[in-house]
Amino acid sequence: MKLSKLLATLSTGFVLATGAGLPAAQAATTLTMSSWVSPTHFLTPEVFQPWIEDVKRVTEGRVDVRILPKPVGGPAQHWELARKGVADITWGNFTYEPDRFKALWFSEMPFTGTNAEASSVALWETYEKYLAGKPAFEGVVMLGVGLFGGGQIHHGSKPIIEPDDLKNQKVRMGGPIQKRLLEDLGAVAVAGPGPKAYELLESGVVDA
Repeated sequence: MKLSKLLATLSTGFVLATGAGLPAAQAATTLTMSSWVSPTHFLTPEVFQPWIEDVKRVTEGRVDVRILPKPVGGPAQHWELARKGVADITWGNFTYEPDRFKALWFSEMPFTGTNAEASSVALWETYEKYLAGKPAFEGVVMLGVGLFGGGQIHHGSKPIIEPDDLKNQKVRMGGPIQKRLLEDLGAVAVAGPGPKAYELLESGVVDA
């Protein structure tokens, strides 16, 4: 039996493959999870591991989840990896596939919320009411979504206090909404995956 699920981050969310069922009560099942961040990234101990323990608890040990030692694909590939069942569980970032998930662009707009929990609940309710069953989500059943509470700018050499401080600064961005906002502020938007942000900053490829 193949179960495919996804935790996807801009916006993050768990999904279950359409047509997949839970294991029979007497069967013990171990699901594999592919994660493209390191075991020390805060998402692993603060989100994934507690969720794994919850799964094991509520299924009375019948279902366990094992995070693979290495991801089975790049960050932008994880939605399809889940859909195809390459790994039972994956997580990704909706903004890494902007064309597929245009309906979620609104969730990256600034000033829409500063509380991660409240914003995540609002996004989930929006998904259930307006987006569930749409073509972008075919083949999976979303189990949850999430948003961060607000971004911070980390600059290699100076504080960013005013909007003008971003002018002509090379800033790592993760999607089209961030690109548009940065360019409107006079910054130079540089594409780069989240896990490489520190490396890009340290090497001077980006200023922030």
